Amino acid sequence: MLTNKEIIENLITLKTVSKFENDGINVDFARDIDKTALLSTYHSVIDTFIHASENGRPTDEEYQSLIASGLERFDNYNLDTEDREKLCGYFEDILDAIDLESSGGAINTWLYGFDI
Repeated sequence: MLTNKEIIENLITLKTVSKFENDGINVDFARDIDKTALLSTYHSVIDTFIHASENGRPTDEEYQSLIASGLERFDNYNLDTEDREKLCGYFEDILDAIDLESSGGAINTWLYGFDI
């Protein structure tokens, strides 16, 4: 189990990793959407996790709730299915950074509309 300090360090490092850019296979992520806004929203989600982890380790359920509310921040971007899948991959990076095995169905619910 990671310490809070390690979780926070992982999350800070995650903010330095390139996101919402050409992945070498696809032409681009959300071509017609402001990638700067997407990145800002994603970093804001990470900041929420950092803040939650600063005063003790949240429970898995609290982290899962943060995943669900973080994904909802992207609802107004009208992402297509492929871009939504990529975004969920970015949220899986957050799961890895906080050492959480499952989103509790939050990722599947946001991506597919139901938990599979």
